[in-house]
Amino acid sequence: MLETMMVLCIMLFLFFSLFQVYSWVVAKIFCNYSAYYGGKGMALGYRLAIARRAARVAAIGISGRARDQAAVTTVDAERDAAQLYMTKGDASGVWYDYWYPRTGDDPQLMLGGRFNSGDNSVSTTVRLENAPLISPRLAIPLGISRNPDPGDTVSTYNHSALYLEE
Repeated sequence: MLETMMVLCIMLFLFFSLFQVYSWVVAKIFCNYSAYYGGKGMALGYRLAIARRAARVAAIGISGRARDQAAVTTVDAERDAAQLYMTKGDASGVWYDYWYPRTGDDPQLMLGGRFNSGDNSVSTTVRLENAPLISPRLAIPLGISRNPDPGDTVSTYNHSALYLEE
């Protein structure tokens, strides 16, 4: 009985550890997807604000809860909210918790983009700071002082230079 309980504890620890790794990998994939969409918008010549909106919409899956949770209850409502945000921006009233955090310790979705004139490319970076991955009750015994921040940077050729004048 004792051996079974010890093995069961180890198996549960491994299961929950793998679940944390899975959560981090999913956040990393969403960051890559979001950076791709932000970079694509910039490379096609959209204004930086529109490219940031595209990046935020692509990262809705890791953006926390909608501030107006009653308005976003189904997949169709979330799709409609994303379309509304793309057309009206912050004036749409569509906000997620990690887009505009309330305190400095809350998770925050950081978006950045820049044009590289030397090699005529565009780079976008998306990072989820203070990612809510490992519970503090689990992190302290493991000696983890700070969660790793998932993020990614995507670079692409600046196609807008081919048809837009500066």
